[in-house]
Amino acid sequence: MPREIEAVYQEIGELIFAKMPENWQKAVVTAERDGQGVLNLTGHYLPDNDQESINFRVGPEITRSLVEVANRLNQNDTQAWKKVSVSIEPSGEFNIDLSY
Repeated sequence: MPREIEAVYQEIGELIFAKMPENWQKAVVTAERDGQGVLNLTGHYLPDNDQESINFRVGPEITRSLVEVANRLNQNDTQAWKKVSVSIEPSGEFNIDLSY
């Protein structure tokens, strides 16, 4: 039985949160598929001091969970997703965006 989608969101948030330093404003992880199905991943966060964003490594756990969410959200659509972005803030505010 597949786990609840909320549990996957929670896991993504916790995994991203664990990669953040003490002081940060926002973190964004993006997965993009090209026409061949190759997945390109990026992760960055904005430090609390308003400097430029800093990249971080997106681990395999985040990757699996992002793909799971995107595929589940895309189940009833005929067009496959091309990009999924997740943003999270220290307050716990969480957003996910799918592009086709």
